[in-house]
Amino acid sequence: MDAHNGVVDVTGEAVKIDYQANIRSLRRYGSGIPYWEARYIYSYNELQTATAQQDAFYQYFKKQFQVKDYLDLEGNYNYAFILLFDLLENYKLHTNTRLLEQSIFELAANYPKTKAYALSALSLVLEEQQDWAAIDRIRDFQLHLSTDRSLKLGNRFRKKLMLNDYDVELLNKIWYPDNSFCEIEFCLRETVKLFLLVTEAIDRKYLKEGATTEVEFNTLADLITHKQLGTGINNYNYKYTMLSAIGDIYTFLFKNVENAVRQAYGHARKLNTDVNYNDEEIDALYKEKVVDKLGGILPVWISRIEAPDEQANIKLNALNTTRWRSAFQSICEKHAGNAPAFYQAVLELARLNSQNPSVEMIYFEASKSIAKADKLTALDLFVNYVFTDMQSAVFDNRQMNKTVQKSLFATDEQFNDFRDIINKLIASKDLQAALTTVRTIYLPKRKKMILNQEAISQINERHAGTVELLNKYLADEEPEPPMPVPVTASTAPHQADIVLPLQSNTLQTSIYEASLGLSATQVAVLNMFKKSNFTLAAAEVDAFAKANSVFKNHLTDSINEICYELLDDVLIEEDEEHYIINQQYYNNILAK
Repeated sequence: MDAHNGVVDVTGEAVKIDYQANIRSLRRYGSGIPYWEARYIYSYNELQTATAQQDAFYQYFKKQFQVKDYLDLEGNYNYAFILLFDLLENYKLHTNTRLLEQSIFELAANYPKTKAYALSALSLVLEEQQDWAAIDRIRDFQLHLSTDRSLKLGNRFRKKLMLNDYDVELLNKIWYPDNSFCEIEFCLRETVKLFLLVTEAIDRKYLKEGATTEVEFNTLADLITHKQLGTGINNYNYKYTMLSAIGDIYTFLFKNVENAVRQAYGHARKLNTDVNYNDEEIDALYKEKVVDKLGGILPVWISRIEAPDEQANIKLNALNTTRWRSAFQSICEKHAGNAPAFYQAVLELARLNSQNPSVEMIYFEASKSIAKADKLTALDLFVNYVFTDMQSAVFDNRQMNKTVQKSLFATDEQFNDFRDIINKLIASKDLQAALTTVRTIYLPKRKKMILNQEAISQINERHAGTVELLNKYLADEEPEPPMPVPVTASTAPHQADIVLPLQSNTLQTSIYEASLGLSATQVAVLNMFKKSNFTLAAAEVDAFAKANSVFKNHLTDSINEICYELLDDVLIEEDEEHYIINQQYYNNILAK
């Protein structure tokens, strides 16, 4: 009989470890996963703090796990960590290490965030049993885990880059780069190519010094291994700690190479490459044998990478919502004074940002930029902005500022005509019709008059004699020029402050700079940051976004877009499972 309704069936038989069999496709749970705010789980008893709904789902999740039906937890990893401790509690009853090993491998493979904790806990159990063969299998299992769940890095690129055996083996030492940047095939490929160039250059540098990379890195790895294991060293843990240290060294190199590629491709977020073993001897040797060698090589070889292709640019723009700004600045400089070329370049830039949740900002900024130089192009771009904004998750409905309005509309009639075009666009969603109509804004307006022919005939008959006499007098005189009419405040055409009458969700009063035009939802989440010392868990932001019917990424990206012009940097940064605001930046967006 098993504990907690039995996570694994206890048969007492040894289980053969099949690494690929551990990995399955996650099944989406149709009824929706009960949200469970992320926090540290220290024991199986944490389940007692769950709601009835969360507990019921966990029991179902565990039951399906037993039959190898793995559910997609949609980020609710508390369930997976509860299951980890459930597995360990079961082991105390059945004491079958092979069954525990199999279940832990299945958990780590299908729910990667548990991997480090799960394999560490399993290692402790196996060390107590002195089951060194099983500890060997843990290391093998770790090497088999990869992001695409089938290949290691070297194996994946063997044919694509025509790699030799040495390069394949070298790449296979690296922990697979599991991040959104390397999920872009082009970016990963260029990083791999640059990594191989850099390691070859390091090899040559060591050879000139009468040494080899292998010997120097092994020396460093040996020091790390002895420092970490201390007096508890034996053949088994030395071997695998040493291999792990070597893998970490090459992974450090790969991360630095990846950061260089990220910077070259305008990808804002960088990987953490700090080296700190809390040991002066290790840190000094690491700097001497790895960091200093890399520093003189990487800047030389970065120029060898290829520029991103179209698909890579589209995906990079989706990950970096403000990446378009540098390209837009180049467009402004290149096409100054050439409105048609400017317009086409902006359309192309928007196309490359088709997956960017803030794509509408390209049209908005472009409209402002060209307003003084070409009114029609500015109106066309603003129409594109409104249409694209309507397609987004939240209709931001940004307004033209008064300076732009006054440069575009000389009369109230022109403004009213444009307002009507925008309102019709919102109602019909017919972009082409709006672009066609906007071309008529500045055309002269002629009033259609209907003459009463009968009345004209009667007047002609009544004044026929007078007209004939006047014609005789006027025939010999030069016409006098009309008297000029001075323009005064009473005779000048009046233009009111122009505000497009679109629905707006902007707060009327706020502690933040009014010109930012932050919405109520945006203000609310900023207030949450302030109350939480400017750091919020990703799960908190996600819950807030869901409660306000917006997407989490769109919410944070929209705030960053709004504040970018003022700060010249992003306000909200993502750091693993948290969102962070720089307090100085926050102070800069407060109302003065």
